[in-house]
Amino acid sequence: MRILILKATPSFSKELKLLVLKENISQDKYIESRDIFKSNPKDQRLRPHKINCTKNQNIIAIDIKDTQY
Repeated sequence: MRILILKATPSFSKELKLLVLKENISQDKYIESRDIFKSNPKDQRLRPHKINCTKNQNIIAIDIKDTQY
């Protein structure tokens, strides 16, 4: 069984705060997308995509539902 670990990097947290302040996205949309991903990473409402990482880790990013982010 694989264990899925969700981590928000400091740069992500900073960018999220800026996007919410600028009203580009809502905190609720982010939380909704995060919770969907936690319950089912393959949910059709999300668009997961792998990110190349120099530390040779398997990192997957998801788009926030119904936004360009």
